[in-house]
Amino acid sequence: MLRAELAEPRPGSRTVVDRLTDVLFVHIVRRWTAEQGDHGASWVLGLRDPQVAAAISLLHEGPAQPWTVEELARASALRPQ
Repeated sequence: MLRAELAEPRPGSRTVVDRLTDVLFVHIVRRWTAEQGDHGASWVLGLRDPQVAAAISLLHEGPAQPWTVEELARASALRPQ
């Protein structure tokens, strides 16, 4: 599908190509994480843990926030409020 959209652009092709590459990227990351198992260190593997995933989400939602480890822990329910 991607090749066809790139070979013969039509109205909406840019949007289709953008979405197809998004889906392709997700599939690549899924496969890579599945192959990693529980080995290695990676923030992507951290997404398997709900509290670590919450902390990563907070970092992405507020990149300008001067987060401390304690603030992230508290906001991610790793420490009592």
